[in-house]
Amino acid sequence: MNWQSKIVTFTTDFGEKDGFVAMMKGVILSYSKDLIFVDISNSITPFNVEEAEFILRVSFFWFPKGTIHLGVVDPGVGGKRKGICIFYKGHVFIGPDNGIFSFALESGAEIYRIREEIFKNISPTFHGRDVFARTAGILISKGIDEVGEKIDKAVVLKKRYPIKEENRVKGKIIHIDRFGNLVTNISPSFAKKGYMLFKNKKIEFRRCYEEGNKEPFFVINGYGYYEISLRNQSAEKYFNAKIGEEVILMEVN
Repeated sequence: MNWQSKIVTFTTDFGEKDGFVAMMKGVILSYSKDLIFVDISNSITPFNVEEAEFILRVSFFWFPKGTIHLGVVDPGVGGKRKGICIFYKGHVFIGPDNGIFSFALESGAEIYRIREEIFKNISPTFHGRDVFARTAGILISKGIDEVGEKIDKAVVLKKRYPIKEENRVKGKIIHIDRFGNLVTNISPSFAKKGYMLFKNKKIEFRRCYEEGNKEPFFVINGYGYYEISLRNQSAEKYFNAKIGEEVILMEVN
């Protein structure tokens, strides 16, 4: 079966300075020129697989079924980790087997291990171009049988979810957006609104950014998760915050 996709997305930590993502697109275009490329984000914090997993998790379902998603944040490039191709809810995900597709693997995805032949005679430091972009091209032009063999399991990230303890939830900052908003891994479906504690400061809920004042507040963001914000300013700078720092949500009845 050929995967008749016209849309290919990219989620990487390659940034915009170098030609890495452009090279990947060039490889795929050598297999099929009639494609639409979309960059979900090439500004993932370097080596942060968990952040990439989050951004893919909250983004992929906004695309039409049939879309191919390349996720390449790969601190283990050149090592023993596998390359995988995953079919999940009508979408395809291609990248390293390091947990970047955990959201799909926990929900009954079909998993294929990329054939060893595709790894031969390539750069040991740029599998994004030489393995994963090539795999996308092969999938589009020749089909899954030429890509890999079906396997039963792959790597799933541990400790991705908040921890609930009675009336409090321990989470963490999972992503910081370009406005300096601190995106947590706590969602309303996991914990009802109360107030947040971050770096010994009590933070109240607001419905939208406009309702904020000079003090930090938290909202339900466009991803559907709680985030700590500061009206027309950077909460990242205000708190000197970093990804991975703990945040606590105190539930109030």
